[in-house]
Amino acid sequence: MRTLILTLMVMVIILIPVAQATTPSDYIKEHAVNIPDSLPPQLFSAIDGKRLVLVGEVHGTNELPDLALQVITKLAEKKSLLVALEFPTEIQAQIDQFMKTGDLNILRETRFFQDAEYHSGRGSVAMVNLLGSLRNLSGVSVFCFDIPFNFNGNNRDTEMAKNILAIAAQHPDQSILIFTGNIHSRLTLGVPWDPDFKTMGSEVLRLSAGRFTLKNSESIYLRYDQGSAWQCIREDGGKIVCDKRSFGPGNSVYATAVPFDSYFLEEPGLTDGHHITLFLRTVSASQPF
Repeated sequence: MRTLILTLMVMVIILIPVAQATTPSDYIKEHAVNIPDSLPPQLFSAIDGKRLVLVGEVHGTNELPDLALQVITKLAEKKSLLVALEFPTEIQAQIDQFMKTGDLNILRETRFFQDAEYHSGRGSVAMVNLLGSLRNLSGVSVFCFDIPFNFNGNNRDTEMAKNILAIAAQHPDQSILIFTGNIHSRLTLGVPWDPDFKTMGSEVLRLSAGRFTLKNSESIYLRYDQGSAWQCIREDGGKIVCDKRSFGPGNSVYATAVPFDSYFLEEPGLTDGHHITLFLRTVSASQPF
């Protein structure tokens, strides 16, 4: 297993449980909207007209890319849409080719999809299926915004934000949906382990010179309680081990407040840097492509 520089370690080590701000149980009981089948109209009312929508996930599951696809599909019915995925910019040409041809071998030949340790769930079967589904949506363009494979620095989120803004500048009249990790998708500064951490979402707002603001941007947190995900985690001794990992039930307030298997919740404020929660009780691991 190759030795990773510090930045790449940050990129691949995605810990499933993270400390979260707490939305009161009584608020969730009153405002949670059950999702028995399709996503509710309240969700699309909340994101209608937004120039920037961030959807935050934990990588390596089957269900979360599918949930993102449902959001994208509905939005694409009304307008053309730029979809930004957490793939390195260096494979943009191959993504473009795949979107034109549907040839899976184009993806297989990239270093990103070959190196499961590096992509840590971002190159999963579910993500490839998401790409295949996006090919069939009219008016949807796919862009990569992650830093290059050999990036050597500690400001990854800032560099990703710059890539998002470069995409926006090239397409000034189109809305952008970003599907990314749920740390990057925060619109506020700080994370549980570092209150000064500059998240990608907060950097997009800061660097956009007023183009993107809290008023015209929306952030969605895809939360869950239990199941499995394919993850790369640094274990004792510093070795990075990638595998299917099971977890939960975590019994967070989101899981215990209501009995729904899935629901929509408009948060009372920016909770964990997000305006909206989409909750799934159970997720399952998606293997590397």
